[in-house]
Amino acid sequence: GWVRDYDKSDSLILKPVKVDGVGQDWVWKHAERWLLMSATLVSTDEMVESLGMAGLKVETVTVPMTFPVENRPIHAIPVATMTAKNKDEAWPKMAEAVKNVQALHPEDKILVHTVSYDLAKYLAREARGEGRQVYTYAGSQFREAQVAAFKREDRPAIMFAPSLDRGFDFKGDEARVVVVAMVPFPFLGDQQVSARLRTRGGQLWYTVCTVRTLVQMTGRGVRSADDTCTTYILDGSIYKVLKDNKRLFPGWWRDALDTRTTRRELGI
Repeated sequence: GWVRDYDKSDSLILKPVKVDGVGQDWVWKHAERWLLMSATLVSTDEMVESLGMAGLKVETVTVPMTFPVENRPIHAIPVATMTAKNKDEAWPKMAEAVKNVQALHPEDKILVHTVSYDLAKYLAREARGEGRQVYTYAGSQFREAQVAAFKREDRPAIMFAPSLDRGFDFKGDEARVVVVAMVPFPFLGDQQVSARLRTRGGQLWYTVCTVRTLVQMTGRGVRSADDTCTTYILDGSIYKVLKDNKRLFPGWWRDALDTRTTRRELGI
């Protein structure tokens, strides 16, 4: 089926709930072999089901990670559970934690993934006066300009970003620290997401999307074998995701994960 999506224009926007029914006719029958490459494949089974590849011969090839694990540590520290019902309690805790991350990295540029524009605005407001240049954006039309300005900044700076989980490269000193302030669960208020979740295989798809986006977020600051970046995942929801779905995370990502760092070490 299809769902109607809405934006701020008068456009009629229709989106398919799934594309598996057209995969065979529109894509797979037009070549004998296909090569699909990604560092965040996550689940071959989900990909086969979602893209209509059932009945085809599919093989997964895994190659080793070439970036040293010590260059890309990921600290999971449950500062606050960032759900909507916890907002009044969780957001101030997250703001305080982000301030403490800044204190731990006084000379570095920091990229903070917020998932939502509202959280980006709130954290940016709370961060002003902490001695850093603060960057954020209130809409996708402003994103490119703000990212470019953040990259050009030669002083310690911090960017609060609702939508920089993929397609953006922060190499070298452009970002030495990455913070995940909110685990990126797909938004259930999106009609396409809600409808897809109710289909066969929908729960696996939803989880794979979450894991894939989270892995993408944590990789924005390590772009080569000699690059370094420290990542902090501060949303307490990460523990449930790891408990229920740890096998879905790539092995190279799990190798870098540290769940022993305490809130006290973060200064909380």
